[in-house]
Amino acid sequence: MPSYDFQVLNDKEFEVLAADLLSEELQVRIERFKPGRDSGVDGRWFASPNREVVIQSKHWVRTGYAGLLRYLRTIECAKVRSLRPSRYIMVTSLPLSRQNKKEIAKIFSPFMLGESDVFGQEDLNDLLGRHLEVELRHYKLWLASSNTLGLILNNAIIGRSRSALQEMLAEAALYVRTSDFTNAMRQLNSLRVLLLTGE
Repeated sequence: MPSYDFQVLNDKEFEVLAADLLSEELQVRIERFKPGRDSGVDGRWFASPNREVVIQSKHWVRTGYAGLLRYLRTIECAKVRSLRPSRYIMVTSLPLSRQNKKEIAKIFSPFMLGESDVFGQEDLNDLLGRHLEVELRHYKLWLASSNTLGLILNNAIIGRSRSALQEMLAEAALYVRTSDFTNAMRQLNSLRVLLLTGE
């Protein structure tokens, strides 16, 4: 499973990653907008003609949770109350505890369906584990990951090894122990040498 801290991404790249992951996970097309003041909307889709679902991404790697919480309470909350979306989803690159999610969901009540509408670092890594194609599209992530880069570089070897293993397992199902096997094992155990000839 991936374990990114997302520090290699800038704010806009993180916003695109968040929209891509949620789009794949929720199976919706998420609209994104040009860089600049967003009035609290980094992405959106319509659950029905008058039900706007809003996504806001906060890539606050250096600020920490206390700074994020303060900003959400003093600035972001007013934007959301002005927007009045039918649903509000907040995505952050920060790691979050259960209590952190509870505090954030409370700030944006009743616009969040619950604490599950708060996505933290752990959630994003879980989504990347389920949607590998998204990880591949965001090359800055996997270029910084020796595990993923190694998997890409060694893909041909891994593929051939898996194929050979599947063949061995298929043939092993047909193997039957005979008296020759018992005699060979006895010989090997007593003399530590065994010579096999024939097919």
